[in-house]
Amino acid sequence: MAQNGPTAYRAGSGEPLLLLHGTFYTWQAWSALLPDLRRNFDILAPTLLGHFEGDRFPPGVSPGLEALADGVERELDAAGWETAHIAGNSLGGLIGLELAQRGRARSVVAIAPGGDRPGSRFNEKRIGAIFTATRAIARGVQPHADRLCASEIGRFLLLSWVCAHPERVSPADAVHAVNALARCPVYADLKRALPPARPLDLDQIRCPVLLAWPAKDRVLPFRRYGRAYCDVLPFAEVRMLDDVGHVPMMDDPAGIAALIGDFARGSATIP
Repeated sequence: MAQNGPTAYRAGSGEPLLLLHGTFYTWQAWSALLPDLRRNFDILAPTLLGHFEGDRFPPGVSPGLEALADGVERELDAAGWETAHIAGNSLGGLIGLELAQRGRARSVVAIAPGGDRPGSRFNEKRIGAIFTATRAIARGVQPHADRLCASEIGRFLLLSWVCAHPERVSPADAVHAVNALARCPVYADLKRALPPARPLDLDQIRCPVLLAWPAKDRVLPFRRYGRAYCDVLPFAEVRMLDDVGHVPMMDDPAGIAALIGDFARGSATIP
């Protein structure tokens, strides 16, 4: 039986599958995929610390990548999972790779993982500018989100920066995405902390990794961000995803569910 609330979703049976959403979103980023995935996997989809409707960071802990990964590790421990298959989008993909580095992953599907490896001041400023602009828009329209998201034109205006087909997103999911960004309690702290000041050390990853990059990603286009990941993860499988944007679960939930499920089922530990 499904058990879900603001902070996490847990349902299904089979091998453990951890789903990690992107920056300023919630576990509901995966909602359209869950009926397919829970048929074959025991799913845990937490809302990351500090995000809309999620748990707060512990006292004295500054928001950042390591603190977010620590929070997810506590979720794994509470679930009784030493390791799990992991799928993450954007920031969630970066956290998934960090957890793999810590030995907590059986496999990782990193969908347009956030950050920039090895990083440049230009690209950090670009991401910061995207955060600032989208937050301002979300806060401005949030009181009118129900009305705006009821129309395809409204969803196009609000979501076309993260997906290729906003018309496929339900009005309810679109409203939730606007609220999650507009009302993220630690927006300012995360904006300062992301992308990480130092590149991740990924040389200890010993599980299969799939780098899945949306061909229509306007936030983290592959040419600018994806190739650096290929350099530091030479063993990873790389797959371009046609006709989807940065959050491809909005565009093609069935296809992304199949991508995640097939890779997890076919994975074997790298010696």
